[in-house]
Amino acid sequence: MSRPSVRDARHVSLARVLHRRLYVNCDGRVVTVGGRIAYRKLKQTLAHYERPPTAAEAPSPQDFGITVCDGELSAQLLHAICQALHRWRKDVSAKAQRRPAKRRAVAALARERREIETLESRLRALNDWRTKLVRGAEPPGAPFFLDGGEETSLQAAIEDAEREHPLTPLIAWQARLVYWLSGECAARRFLSATTPLLTAHCETAWLKPIRSFQQAVLVWKRRDANETSGNLLREIARHIRSLPPEIVRQGRFSARLRSRTFQQHCAFLLQNCLKLLAESESRRWRLVPAALAALTAADGSAIALPLRCFRDAVESEDHAQFTRAVDELADQIGERGYDALLSALERLPVSPCEIEFAALRRLLARGDALADSVWACQQRLAHRVADSCLSVRTVRSLDEAFARRGCPLNNSDLSELTGRLQRRQDLQPVQAWLAWLGVVSPRTITPRLQKTLHSAFWDRYLPSVQKRPWFEQLAPCLAVPRRTKPSENCEPLLERIAAQQRLMGKAQTLPKSLRKLLDCRKRRQREREALRARQASSALDRAAQARLELLENNRDAAPDVSKLRRIAEEAFLASGIESLHFITRKLAEAACRTHLGELFRFFSPEEHWQLVCWIDAMSESEQACFQELVAAQNRYGRDYRRRLAKNQDWISQARTRGVNLDRWFAAEPHEVVIGDQTMEIEVTEELQYIFRMGAYFKTCLSFGGCNEMSVLANAYDANKQVVFVFGAGRDGRRQVIARQLIAVSSEFQLLRYCCYVHTGDAEAGKRRQIMDAMAVYCGKLAAECGLELADQGTPRTIGDHFWYDDGECEWTEAARTAWAAIARPAPAVVTG
Repeated sequence: MSRPSVRDARHVSLARVLHRRLYVNCDGRVVTVGGRIAYRKLKQTLAHYERPPTAAEAPSPQDFGITVCDGELSAQLLHAICQALHRWRKDVSAKAQRRPAKRRAVAALARERREIETLESRLRALNDWRTKLVRGAEPPGAPFFLDGGEETSLQAAIEDAEREHPLTPLIAWQARLVYWLSGECAARRFLSATTPLLTAHCETAWLKPIRSFQQAVLVWKRRDANETSGNLLREIARHIRSLPPEIVRQGRFSARLRSRTFQQHCAFLLQNCLKLLAESESRRWRLVPAALAALTAADGSAIALPLRCFRDAVESEDHAQFTRAVDELADQIGERGYDALLSALERLPVSPCEIEFAALRRLLARGDALADSVWACQQRLAHRVADSCLSVRTVRSLDEAFARRGCPLNNSDLSELTGRLQRRQDLQPVQAWLAWLGVVSPRTITPRLQKTLHSAFWDRYLPSVQKRPWFEQLAPCLAVPRRTKPSENCEPLLERIAAQQRLMGKAQTLPKSLRKLLDCRKRRQREREALRARQASSALDRAAQARLELLENNRDAAPDVSKLRRIAEEAFLASGIESLHFITRKLAEAACRTHLGELFRFFSPEEHWQLVCWIDAMSESEQACFQELVAAQNRYGRDYRRRLAKNQDWISQARTRGVNLDRWFAAEPHEVVIGDQTMEIEVTEELQYIFRMGAYFKTCLSFGGCNEMSVLANAYDANKQVVFVFGAGRDGRRQVIARQLIAVSSEFQLLRYCCYVHTGDAEAGKRRQIMDAMAVYCGKLAAECGLELADQGTPRTIGDHFWYDDGECEWTEAARTAWAAIARPAPAVVTG
């Protein structure tokens, strides 16, 4: 059985080389040009030309940012292409003569015939160009080759554009170049953008002052024959002061003659006016088309350019704004959603200058509606929403929902909320919160209550339902009352308030304010009976008598429904927030018991929530470090640092260097009396103090601070210690007065960092005494451990812990004196 023959299509591929861009230089050499076009390089190249260049002056493909050409079509290769076309035509004719069963589709054969005819026409035109260039002639448009059909299409596009405005030869040449680089569609886009912009040019804020000054100079020049030059120069000076400073600077306008006569000075000013006007015209007819030509040639789109982005800048001669707009649009070339951006910019409900193109493109590429995308850009949410799983419509709906419920979000809040909603299921707790708020009237939410709700949502509720699976436990706090008719009925609200009170284990099911209002009728009855008794025993005064009559006439008066509803709504929100805090405290307490073990008893209920948030913010390695620290202290107590695995290498080196590790890890405390207060200085190894070392003084090491994880390194690393000063508080309990971080440098010298002191309202002298006592203690500790004092250095890194320090501090004279007294004792005195 014979094998089917394989079609040899190499001649077809060779012939199709003629489809590429062809560059024919002055020597008649033909080069095929492929590759991407660099917008900025092309724009810079085109801006240099003020007239159409000759073939010798024309830019090369490298000037367009095309770094590598595909290859040269030599005479031999062109002859081979001619033979390939001939063979291709014979193959098509042979296929057309086959039997119908084996014949290819008629339409496909017709397409191949048309392609062959086009390539043969291009080859004839190309050989004609080469012949002319070799003989010294220059074909129109050289060296950028276009065949006859392309020339016809280009001329038709130019004629269509000239119906609106006559084109300069430079713009026609730029259109040809765009056609050569990117095809007919790009050329028509270039012409359709350039022509309206140049047609719309009118007298602008930039040109009018120059022309006005030019006319004034002509008048002053004529008046010089009859008036004194001094008066005319003063008029010139006043006129120059009224001109924009940029025009005065560029035109070098001045009222000083500088060794010129008045007539010569007027001629000088007129010459500068003409130069400014000429430069403006040159920029308008050269720089604007160059930028648009580069953009249309490089972007590869078929969508018309949005003229709204450029029209105002061109009409006002603001070339910086025009260049900025074109460059910003060019930065989006090749990005997903570029075509959608071009279409949207022409339909924007606001000025394009107010919108960031990159942000708008990203949103449009995701499928968001134009109005929503513009809203996100105006709210500065575009990048946040683009990285979120939510659509702009969803984020906008959330913003509107919060506003309708009397708790509007500002831009930073909305951005933060969008960033936190990374999954679709994260929306459920937020929607539950909004449904809970929707129960009450927005008028009920006063500024004070709004602040309370804001704090509860951001500080408690949102962290609880996102970082921990606590939503199910918190959902009862935000349960919505049952619906009833009429809507003014307060019974469902009262039921929910009672349920929230029961969640907190309170015996009273309703707050006092509500009980007082609901018991109004009973109170009125008691008051009526008391007044009757007084009336029976003695006469009532006028006020008491009027009150009794009012009570008698309104026996069945019920409390005001609107007032009851308002108080019930306030109580509903207050009870919800209170129960929310109660449940989160219980959940945080349980989580802290799990994480801290025996250390749990050293932290107050108010700190449990801070600890939970701190642990949730840890990375996996930081959580492992935290668990190792807690387990080691629970097992080994104050000696836990010696047992940590990552400290063993440093402990071995320190022992080799002669460091007294027993004193370093178990320094003796020291008591001092400052003022009338006894204080104790010690190096603590208790984690509850080290973890709080930032919270005591509200520094960046506090829970929730930017460097909160640094305390893990201070608690773990063997080459670091925290020195505390303890004193008795007003309640008699031990409290922290001061603390200071010390560390052993890589050269085994002792470093000190900032000493924080909290003395309340005490005088500065007491603060200085505490710092001196701390310095003396550290100096003695260094000497006992065999360490020298150093003002600069860096501790060795132990493990991969994050560590922050606020910079080394110089040791005080008191510390050095204390160190010297132990490290270098005074020589014994020899007596006679």
